[in-house]
Amino acid sequence: MKEKQVRVEKARLGLVVVILAAVVATLALYAMGAMKDGFDMGAVLLLAIALIIILIFVLLVRRMSRDIKEGMPMHDEMSKRVVEKAGYTTYLISIYILLGIGIFEETISKAIGQEPLEVHTATGMAILLMALVFALSWAYHSKKGVPQ
Repeated sequence: MKEKQVRVEKARLGLVVVILAAVVATLALYAMGAMKDGFDMGAVLLLAIALIIILIFVLLVRRMSRDIKEGMPMHDEMSKRVVEKAGYTTYLISIYILLGIGIFEETISKAIGQEPLEVHTATGMAILLMALVFALSWAYHSKKGVPQ
């Protein structure tokens, strides 16, 4: 890569790190405020979502940093196709996740001890599961590759 491209890529990486720090700080402050009122499932889900976001961002930052050191662009055609395929897979599975939460709402609410299941808890569960599916799908398609 040229010198100018390397600087641009490093600036992008720095921006990703700043965004990660802002997201983590916001979620941590919100979770601490939520836990002051009592330890409920919503706060646990929020912390789980935050941890998954941190994990995904740390993996991405490591990969981006390695690519910059090797002189490769952060986002080549293959990485774009992997993200597209992972997003597509996540979208399809998310539909079934939402249907499952709707169908098994009563069972889920009894399992977590919250009857009836509150909307914010169901939303948190759905987001958590979607984030997990995206992370697993991204890892799978990164290792296996995406057919042309």
